[in-house]
Parts: sequence; structure tokens; C-alpha cells
Amino acid sequence: MKRQWLTKAVFILAAVLALGMFLPACGNDEPQQTTTAPTTQTPMELRLNLAGEPAQIDPSRASWAAERSVIQQCFDGLLGFNQDLSLKAVVAAAIPTTGNGISADGKTYTFTLRSGVTWSDNTPVTAADFVYGIKRMLSPDLASEYASFYFGIVGAEAYYTATDATPAQKTALRDAVGVRAVNTTTLEIKLNDPLPSFLNLMAMWPSYPIKESVVTANGEGWTEAGKYLGNGPFVLKEWVHQDHMTFEPNPNYWGTKPKLTKITYRMITDANAALAAYKNNELDISGVPTGTEAATIADPVYGKEIVRYPELVTFAFQFNVNKAPFNILKFRQAMACAIDRAAFVNNVRGGVGKVALSWIPPGMPGYDANLGAEYAFNATKAKQLLAEAGFPNAAGLPVIKFQFSDTAGNRTIAQFLQAQLKQNVNIDLVLEPMESKAFSQMVNAE
Repeated sequence: MKRQWLTKAVFILAAVLALGMFLPACGNDEPQQTTTAPTTQTPMELRLNLAGEPAQIDPSRASWAAERSVIQQCFDGLLGFNQDLSLKAVVAAAIPTTGNGISADGKTYTFTLRSGVTWSDNTPVTAADFVYGIKRMLSPDLASEYASFYFGIVGAEAYYTATDATPAQKTALRDAVGVRAVNTTTLEIKLNDPLPSFLNLMAMWPSYPIKESVVTANGEGWTEAGKYLGNGPFVLKEWVHQDHMTFEPNPNYWGTKPKLTKITYRMITDANAALAAYKNNELDISGVPTGTEAATIADPVYGKEIVRYPELVTFAFQFNVNKAPFNILKFRQAMACAIDRAAFVNNVRGGVGKVALSWIPPGMPGYDANLGAEYAFNATKAKQLLAEAGFPNAAGLPVIKFQFSDTAGNRTIAQFLQAQLKQNVNIDLVLEPMESKAFSQMVNAE
């Protein structure tokens, strides 16, 4: 049986630890959801750029940064992450520990929900809402991009991969998934084997609660403004597709109320246009367009407004290994060795970032500097691998196409990759920019 989660492979060809550079306009604070609301509610709006229309904002399906940005305004999970990436209890009353929520064999996790947690319609959030959200994410009919992360749960993989099963068989497999509500405030999850990273997975958006009655009543339209029911600090008040989203504080939020009275997400796909909007006081924060970092830092006015911080981001090629020539391992290895990552960081990004050779970038727990070292830039090795793959000096290769979301930053990155492959291994890379939403839908469908 074909498994969606096995159809793609990734090699970190131009990966960096991005150092985010933002230009915060005066008089606007970044939202702090844990701070106390002011006594007098002075209007405080934050205007940001989402950089494109999200393909969807369903927690069970989301995979892209723009999608997650919306979800995390409107939903809270059992657990979350502190700034240093340590875990914190959110909807859960406490983080389960061995002897207090984690069984002795490490295969059963019990979460107790804190009291008073409600949806934005002021109805209580229950353990059953988490059961529904997790099992829905694992549905073979939903084809969630991140479902495989949760295959450690009893019955999860069998249910997710049952794409050809009958409705009755799918129901039986769904019922067999090891997630259940012991009572309204107690959630129990059973694993196949001990999984040390499981608590971290329960801090991620695919495990967020979803209210079944809302999805049942509205179908695919449940994520539209006015129907999008969450348990987070903000509610989605307006969604003008391809233009902007507006969020306001959830009046029934169970946690500490946010200071901000409004958040507006614009959908400006061109990074240079977004920077122009910032300079025209239409945005409060703007990213610095890729390739302009050094010039912006040196700018006598805007250089003083830059805020630099480490951002855990990797840039990479993603291949569909079911299509030739990407099904040839040595061909993929050749491409990995053909990219001068240091040139990308230093020449394209003006020194902003760090070379990385694996998905886990410097600064993230689990980083290993030696992982992927055999695929560091080496043009001679790349040519040899390409020849061993059956394409000496790229002879006999079919047309190699590169689809990407059409933004100014992505175009700069794509052009760099195109030049590197031509210069180092004589591969002609055909660039195929796509509208952002169409691109994310295409990738998820592969």
C-alpha cells in the first residue's frame, strides 16, 4: 500500500539557521499572551504580514508556517513550549511525569485538564475534544502531513494507512486508536513502545483539541471567520481571502487576557512590497527581503530599527522520490554536494545565518554538527556522484524542474540554486514559481 508520508525525501542543500531581521515600527508591541490586560483598554493593534493566503487553517491538516501562525492565535494545546524550547503545561494541569501520569513501562500517558478551560463560545473544553482532534488528524481521508509523527500511538499507523478500507473498517480502526477520554477532564493515550519525544509532540498543533459539533455542522467551511471555534486567546473575526485576516481577543478566554485589542495579518507576497508597506506605516513589523540584509543593516535610518534574533529555520530542496531521477540515491547525493551553502549565507544573505547540513539547525536541542557532513559542498565529489548515478556531466538527464512559492525572497534563493547547479555539475534547473496557496496545496498532495 502506498503511504503518503514515504513519497518524499529531503536533502538539506541550502540550509541555514536564519537570523530573523525585523523592523518594528514605533509604538507597537509584539503580542504577549501571558501579560495582564491594561486597566483602561486603549486600542492596541498589531499589523503583520502573513506573506500569502494560507491554504487552510485546520489544525489537523496544517503544515506551513502561515497556517500555524493563525492556528496558534486561536488554539491552545495540552502543552506548549517556553522560549528556551522547554515544555510548559497549558490546557493540561501539569506535565505528566513517571509515576504521575506516565506509566512505569512508559507506554501510557494520562493528562488531566485544568479547570475552567473553555471554547470561545464559553462551552467547556473536554478530554473528548482532544480525542476527536487527534483521531481526526489520523484519519486516512484527511491525509494529514504530520500524522506520521504520531504513529507511536497504538493503532495510529493502521488507521492512517487504511485508505482503501471500507467505511465500516475505518470506523473499527478509528475506535482501536489508543486515545480515550477516561472522563471529561482526563485523557489517556497508549503507545506501542516508550517514546521519549512524545510530550514534545503533544505540544504541537496536530494534537490540539477540535470541537466535533462545529466540524459536523459546517463541514469544510468550519475554518471561515464566524465559524472558526478555538480555545485560544484570539478569535478570527474577518477573513478577506487573498487580502487580510483580522483577530480580536477571545472574550471567553480562560487564561490571562492579551493586551492587544486587534491583530491584522496582511497577505503581501512580495517581500519588497511588504517592506514598502512598513515604511509607509501600513505594517508594524516587516521582514528584511532576502538578498538585501547587508544593505539594510548599513542603512542610516532603517538599520537602527532592525531587531536580529535566532530563528530555527532550515532551507532545503524537497524531492519526490517516486519520480526519476530523484529515485536514484547517488543523484540526490550529487545535488546535495553541489551547493555551496557558505556562499548562500555570505553572498546572498549578507552573512545572516549559519550553514547547516541537517534538519536540526544550530541552537536547537539535538543538533549534531557531524550529521550530514558527508554532504557538505564538494564540487568534485558532486560530479563523481552524478556520473555514478548514470549522468556524467549531466548528460542524459531529463528536465529538472523546481517549483516554489513565488515571493521575492524565494526567487532569489531559487536563482542561487539554479546558478550553483549549472556552475558545479552542469545541471540546468528550470524554475517554476507558483502562487503561494497553490504551491502549498501541490506539495501536500504529492
